[in-house]
Amino acid sequence: MAISYDLTSVESLFSDPLMGEDSRLQRYAIDHVRVKAKLAAMKDKYCQKLKREGLVLDCEQVAGVKLLQTKLIGRSRLRHVTSANQCVEKCYQLPGCVAVTYCAECDNNEVGHKDCRLFSADDIHSAVTDPQRQTTILTDKLQTLLMLHNTSTVAESDNFTVTSARECMTSCSEDDLCVAFTLSDSHEPHMACTLHSDSLLLSFKQSTENNVFFLAWHHKSISRITQTNSFPTSSLTKDLLTDCVIDDDCSNENAMCSIGRCLCLPGFFFSSRDNTCLTSDVLHMLHTLTKGRPTRLRVDLRDVDGHRHYAEYSTFRVDGPETNYTLTVSGYSGDAGT
Repeated sequence: MAISYDLTSVESLFSDPLMGEDSRLQRYAIDHVRVKAKLAAMKDKYCQKLKREGLVLDCEQVAGVKLLQTKLIGRSRLRHVTSANQCVEKCYQLPGCVAVTYCAECDNNEVGHKDCRLFSADDIHSAVTDPQRQTTILTDKLQTLLMLHNTSTVAESDNFTVTSARECMTSCSEDDLCVAFTLSDSHEPHMACTLHSDSLLLSFKQSTENNVFFLAWHHKSISRITQTNSFPTSSLTKDLLTDCVIDDDCSNENAMCSIGRCLCLPGFFFSSRDNTCLTSDVLHMLHTLTKGRPTRLRVDLRDVDGHRHYAEYSTFRVDGPETNYTLTVSGYSGDAGT
């Protein structure tokens, strides 16, 4: 059974929310600051080794792409924090969170606590200018491209003409400094593409003619591998292996765009019978199989000596998620023992 999960840096465990003075682990007097610093030093040493071998581009310890005077628009989860770094830590600890908007001037009822908005990729729509807020995009938590609709940068940048969205994305993938790109919302083959580096990407504003795309950090390395090995484009035109640039290009709701291909989301598998992404949740499948009709279960066994045995149950049923998939088994017969 496929499982969807996020990988989070181990030093996130050694943070103030989990091990600080107000945490439940405070009584153990763990020097989490020293442990976190040592882990960071070990990571940097290993990263430098990978850099010498040409496996990573750099080892700069920057938590995401910071955007000043920028507010994300979309559904979010509110958390109360004391600093921007703590806001980012909250996002790292929450599965699916890829960006935060922090307001240093927004006090709530608790003295010293500020507003922190946590966003998943599917809940972000656009970004606007807001002098009171700052936003951080955690590109190391993105699974694929993050699209901000009707958004552009405040600062003017040079652009060039491309014939497709894929061409703009490829240019960003091949640029060591590129972390995002802006694409004019116009029809091919005349589209304006602008590449953005972390140091020059300062703030966003609302725009009806442009969309901004953030590139997942692992996208660059994988893209280069596929280019080196001449990864073929899909020869199919209507299935889930079709080419794409963003998730919206994939026709199935359980698919995402990953490295230019529509792939099934974690927890789903591709069915060639009807070209859809089906759930691989075994419990859900058993519930669908056994609901509304009598179902028997037979288990055939063979021991180490080659002797065969069986166990058969006249009643076998898996109830739905509202019962937490309760299992009902009765009516045993056979020679396998109970």
